[in-house]
Amino acid sequence: MPTYYMSVTATGAAKVTAADAGGPPVVLTEMAVGDGNGAEVPPPTGAETDLVNELWRGAISALDVSSLDPTVMIAEGIVPIEEGGFHVREFGIFDDDGDLFAYGNFPATYKPVPEDGAPRELRIRGSVRLSSTDDVTVLIDGSLLYATQDWCNARFLQQTANLSDLANAGTARANLGLGTSATLDVDTDGNLTANSDTRVPSQKAVKTAITAAVTGLWEIKGLTNCAGNPNYPAASKGDAWFVSGAGKIGGAAGIVVDVGDVYVAVADNAGGSQAAVGASWMLIQSNLIGAMLAANNLADVASVATARTNLGVPAAASGAHTGTATFEAMTLSGRFTAAPSTAPGASFNIPHGVAPAAPANGDFWSTTTGFFARVNGTTYKLSQSIIPQAEGGNGGTGLRLGTGTGLGAGTSFGCSVVGVDAGNGVIGGNNTLFGYNAAHLLGAGAQQNTVIGCRAAEDATSAPTGVVCLGNVVLTSAVTIANYNTVIGASACSASASIGLNNTIIGAKAAWALTGADNTIVGPTDAGSSLTNGDDNTFLGKYSGTPGMAGNVAISDGTGTRRFWHDGTYAYVLTSTTASAANAFIDFSTNRLLRSTSSMRYKRDVEPMQARYSDALLAATPIFYRSTAETDRQDWSFYGLSAEEMAQIDPRFVQWGPHPDDWTEPDENNERFPIEGARMVPDGIAYDRLVVPLLDIVKRQDARLAAQEATITDLASRLAALERRGDMPAAPRP
Repeated sequence: MPTYYMSVTATGAAKVTAADAGGPPVVLTEMAVGDGNGAEVPPPTGAETDLVNELWRGAISALDVSSLDPTVMIAEGIVPIEEGGFHVREFGIFDDDGDLFAYGNFPATYKPVPEDGAPRELRIRGSVRLSSTDDVTVLIDGSLLYATQDWCNARFLQQTANLSDLANAGTARANLGLGTSATLDVDTDGNLTANSDTRVPSQKAVKTAITAAVTGLWEIKGLTNCAGNPNYPAASKGDAWFVSGAGKIGGAAGIVVDVGDVYVAVADNAGGSQAAVGASWMLIQSNLIGAMLAANNLADVASVATARTNLGVPAAASGAHTGTATFEAMTLSGRFTAAPSTAPGASFNIPHGVAPAAPANGDFWSTTTGFFARVNGTTYKLSQSIIPQAEGGNGGTGLRLGTGTGLGAGTSFGCSVVGVDAGNGVIGGNNTLFGYNAAHLLGAGAQQNTVIGCRAAEDATSAPTGVVCLGNVVLTSAVTIANYNTVIGASACSASASIGLNNTIIGAKAAWALTGADNTIVGPTDAGSSLTNGDDNTFLGKYSGTPGMAGNVAISDGTGTRRFWHDGTYAYVLTSTTASAANAFIDFSTNRLLRSTSSMRYKRDVEPMQARYSDALLAATPIFYRSTAETDRQDWSFYGLSAEEMAQIDPRFVQWGPHPDDWTEPDENNERFPIEGARMVPDGIAYDRLVVPLLDIVKRQDARLAAQEATITDLASRLAALERRGDMPAAPRP
């Protein structure tokens, strides 16, 4: 009799007998293990109803009938990795009623836990003999199934058998889509004379058969230079040559060929002259006989004179013309064009003459007073100013296109004016005006201005210098415009009666009523529209700026709310006030916004942090407070640390700033500065610098906890060993 085995209990045997008699089958669900209360467990007697000391219970992972004996049932359970820390000396199988169906003793086996350093599962298998295994079923958790070797052998093919253990080879071929052709013999006979349905030809056999069956295909043999009138070469049917040089093929009495032609053998022949083997050849011409080649550029035309007549080119036009060509009288029904020349002094000259008595539209002529053109019933003079001849006009040197009274008499030099009434009456130099009524009242002495846009600077009567004005209705009401303003955008500054020096305004309706100077305003619509007489401002965004603001930098969100501005003394950001940034901070010693970096390429002398630096942080006192700062919410409560205390712990944990008493009095711009030798005092905490010391503390605490847990585990293991030896009483179990 074996020492360790499993036996059906009296309860289990009774249930099997009842099932044999037609009752419900026995349903096995769980397996349990125990340590026998630390003592060896005797072999089962059948009277057991429970384990001596159960320590684990779980679902049965497998239940099968032995392939050697159909009356033997084999059950299997798996004690998972995370369970253990005890010895297994007994095990049992329970049914769905919770009754012990079978019980067995087990050789003492220690089931470790991961903390022991050898994590593993423990598989328990037990077999029992029954009168009939048909009346016993098992309810198995599918997540715990394991396939046994016997079970696999009965169901799967063996790799080493090379498919010899297939149940039906024909069915397997059909399942793979091979059919019966996969079993046919390979035929290497190139003649395919077998004509059999049970043989398959090889690649070589197929190629040989096709080569023998297909003949007479073209085969390019090479190139032939026919400049020396060579004979036909010896050839087989289908051989072909390309002509690389013009001449004849088939001897001196052969056929004329040109570059690109192809001659092909239509029958096998030994080669020779046209008379001897010409019937065995076919010529394919790519250049027709008598056709001229593009590469010859008409040099191969049969008659130059006839060709020139056919082109309608008179004999006098023959030859290449350089220098001066004189046309005394010509009538052209189309367009006369002259190619440009890069030769020094090249020109197209129309001599002075007399104006036509009745000029027609399109006429162009030259007299001693200038060039003239007739366009749409109106004669135009093209000289220093382009204006309608009938309107005369003044203006010295310049360019004018459009109707109006012209530039100022005699003193407007270097001006370019385009548009009806543009620059009407301008007296000044080097102005560029484009658009209806553009700067049409610009005053005397106005120089070097650029005004573009319908009604741009329409009513300006001043004489500025260096003004750039772009956009419809820009500065339309400004009578006085100072020097060096740049205004771009429809209706920008359009309500300004006057405007000061050095403004840069960009945006539709930007700086609508501005009269100040040295402002920079950029925005989509209405940027700085509320600003009137302020100076030295920089505004960005819709509705930024208010009347009279001076020396401000402001950024608006488009609703009239300034999200950032600087009033000359302080910078304001419309966000929450006591938040700290992770990668950005303000250096109060230089008043700069800086960004911290973390890449190792910016670090040197790198070494692990010493505990004395990080442990010092634990001396800090967390506090809860209300702020007295004017920019903070007075009704809010905050939590944080004291900068003065943190400076005593480690000066690097704080941002330093000048002492409140060590600042100058406000200057004319209401700005204050630290005095020379100002005392530096703690001003703010660099909260981003606290993360690294705290991380060092946490890591060292974690290491201490891990060491303590290892010690506890070791002590528990030693205590369990002492209990098993009986050196001390067993600890009470919960």
